[in-house]
Amino acid sequence: MSPHELASLLLPSARPWVSRSEIMWVDGNPVPWKRARRSGNRYYTDPKQAAWQQSVAMQVGEQWPGSPVEGPYAMDIIVCLPRPISHFGKHGVKPTAPLFSQSHRGGDGDNHLKNCADACESVLYGDDCRMVGGSVFKVYADCTSVDSWRLDVGIPSGVLIRFSTVDSEWRG
Repeated sequence: MSPHELASLLLPSARPWVSRSEIMWVDGNPVPWKRARRSGNRYYTDPKQAAWQQSVAMQVGEQWPGSPVEGPYAMDIIVCLPRPISHFGKHGVKPTAPLFSQSHRGGDGDNHLKNCADACESVLYGDDCRMVGGSVFKVYADCTSVDSWRLDVGIPSGVLIRFSTVDSEWRG
């Protein structure tokens, strides 16, 4: 199953208030948003979070066909997390392995959405206060990394972002 097939399966398609919608794939190991940490009098962002935000901004910028939007928008994401080793057997992914991630290890869905939204600011839109809706699904990717080898069985780790501009004049 491709990331786009997964999007058509999980994300709602009938949205009459949407005027434009783009689907973008960001490859990598998703990192949820974390509070800034304090060291003495200084605050700092987790280096993994900063690197993920930079990667998201770069990859989305390469796929976005226009300039940042100024009106209301919605952002839906599907977070594809690496599967734990316990999900694999001798012949690949175990039939009993779940699709949806409920693990604390992968982070909260709302924190993944916040981190992606923060990373896309100034690439997709000018101000994140204009986000009027969004949804998050956390699923396991069918791949894992162990030391230096990687077993790919299907969807890679990353985030699928569906960015939709909203018709502010829509009244239903």
